[in-house]
Amino acid sequence: MRAAGLVRTSPGADARSKKVVLTAKAKRMVDRLAAEWQATEATLAAIEAELPYPLSRVVADIRAALDRKSFHDRIAEKLAADPAWQ
Repeated sequence: MRAAGLVRTSPGADARSKKVVLTAKAKRMVDRLAAEWQATEATLAAIEAELPYPLSRVVADIRAALDRKSFHDRIAEKLAADPAWQ
């Protein structure tokens, strides 16, 4: 973010810390970013209202499925059974 001109850093109270402040360029972006975040949240809520259960539950269900067996292992099994992969 510093390279993009969005923040300035300076030494903090001790060697373990730095102060980070937004530049004027970054401050001009804040309102637009907040608007984008709010629009994203509202859109997600609208999509969830159309579904039989929330997207957040979909994510949790997918995580649980991948905890049972990884995506990599699932693909490897499919490939092992595919003669074209042999």
